[in-house]
Amino acid sequence: MNKQWKKAPLSIPAEYTYFNAGVLLMNLQKWRENKISSQVIQYIKEHPKLIKLMDQDALNAVLYDKCLKLEPKWNYTKGVMKRYNIDNPAIVHFTGPKKPWNSKHPFKHEYLRYLHSSLLGQAIESPKYTKWPILNRPLLFIKLVSFLNLLR
Repeated sequence: MNKQWKKAPLSIPAEYTYFNAGVLLMNLQKWRENKISSQVIQYIKEHPKLIKLMDQDALNAVLYDKCLKLEPKWNYTKGVMKRYNIDNPAIVHFTGPKKPWNSKHPFKHEYLRYLHSSLLGQAIESPKYTKWPILNRPLLFIKLVSFLNLLR
């Protein structure tokens, strides 16, 4: 998918792909050697008005020519579901506003099965936790900076 409308404001050339940063496989040695965290933070500081999708936009702006695309089964989003029928995706990534906890998402049953088998699921089995509004909140800038600092 071209996504030129996302690439143009970030000065990403047309021949490169804008990637979804929800699932990343990173070479941490190269990440640290090239000080990618510092580059991403600097980009955010220098271009705050260009950043619409927080870390994803900044990562794309800095790394557009340094990344390889994973097979769709490793980041199976709603968009990927429309283009590919993968029977056994490795990672289902719940992008967009419709999540398995607030809609009839195609993987709602799988999500609930794994949730209920987890310690978190067992801790929140009370009806007062059924809506999970915190899960729809965007990533806060301070969390992004903290995360990037961990990778240094």
